[in-house]
Amino acid sequence: MHEPPLRNLYPAWGVHPDIAWFAQSTHDASIEQFREQPPEHLKHVHDPLYLSYIWSRLLDQVRQPARLQVTVQGTRWIELVSASVLAQDASGAISLWEWQARGHVGDLYLRKVPDHLAVIEGFPFRDDWLIAASRLASLEICSRFNHLTGLSRQECEGYANWAFELFRRLTRQHCDLQVMRRRVARVIALDPMTQTIAARLIRRTDRRWPPTISEYNQVVRHRSAFHELWLDAPHLVPLYGVYCDQWDFPKLGRPQDSLHAYLRERGMPEVGWRHLQMHGGRSFQPLRTGSIENLQSACMSLLQNLGTAKGGGNHEPT
Repeated sequence: MHEPPLRNLYPAWGVHPDIAWFAQSTHDASIEQFREQPPEHLKHVHDPLYLSYIWSRLLDQVRQPARLQVTVQGTRWIELVSASVLAQDASGAISLWEWQARGHVGDLYLRKVPDHLAVIEGFPFRDDWLIAASRLASLEICSRFNHLTGLSRQECEGYANWAFELFRRLTRQHCDLQVMRRRVARVIALDPMTQTIAARLIRRTDRRWPPTISEYNQVVRHRSAFHELWLDAPHLVPLYGVYCDQWDFPKLGRPQDSLHAYLRERGMPEVGWRHLQMHGGRSFQPLRTGSIENLQSACMSLLQNLGTAKGGGNHEPT
């Protein structure tokens, strides 16, 4: 997917106030919330009024956490709260981009987040949005105070980190972040079946994470095959996801027949296939923990051993 059109996108932080998203806040935050003092070495720069202005901008973003633009080609660019942009092309495939700073206020660029590191549920993920906001807001703080006090870049970043740690506590006290995430989810509008199937795939990274963009896009690329499997043979969905992107994987015919033929040609015994038919997703439980460098080889080794373990083959199918 091509890099987003920068001329139409504006980050929430790290740029000059005349173009920043929500720089002209409509919310009146109480200055009383910012009587808490920063660390001793930053007290000389503390400005409760300016801090309340930053907090007001943050509240406005929580209330309107996503902005949508649609190009004539059908690509959807969704600006997410703080420092991210989600792109969705006409096929439904998505990619996540993050605003990065080159070192000065207004000098920003978008960097693509690797698909296997970006989850598709709970945008924005955990406190990542506040961490990103703090990183870019430090540019504004440095621009505002540096000519007045001679603050170093390190001190500006330290003040920003302290301020956004305070904001993190305040958002948990005063904001319903689940409502914010539901609003983001409505704008992104991911396909529910594709999400469900993606959650069943075997991942190379920690299974405790929600499905990533990598799994979601794989289901999008092979949508018809995955949907057919989901209806007719859902226990084969994880295994199909392991091999369907291989260059020599057959694309014609029923997906379960293509998978069977592909694995048989590579040494999978029929007893392994029969075990898989009976036991379904439980067969892949050993592959659902930790990280796996070569998933295809690990799956083949597992299939070759299926049905040979003590007690195998006597359970009811799942």
